[in-house]
Amino acid sequence: MTFACRAGLHIPPSEPMTQEQVTEFFHQQLGTNACLEAEGYTIDDPPSLDTFIDSYMSGQDIWLAYGSLPVLSQQEWYRIQEVCPQP
Repeated sequence: MTFACRAGLHIPPSEPMTQEQVTEFFHQQLGTNACLEAEGYTIDDPPSLDTFIDSYMSGQDIWLAYGSLPVLSQQEWYRIQEVCPQP
């Protein structure tokens, strides 16, 4: 976004997601979680849907499947993003 501002692109600020969009995003994260675990990574247990929604709606950090990954080599980072794309 900062780059877009400097480049003179007038991109409006994004709107917060609705509860329905947050729910869909949560389910996408669960899919990514399953993929990462199938690739042999240990991922922190996801919160309940209600906790995830409450965290998002109150502006707190939310659980993300990729948040549990260890530091990866550049090659592995690119590979895992191809195999298990981030939502």
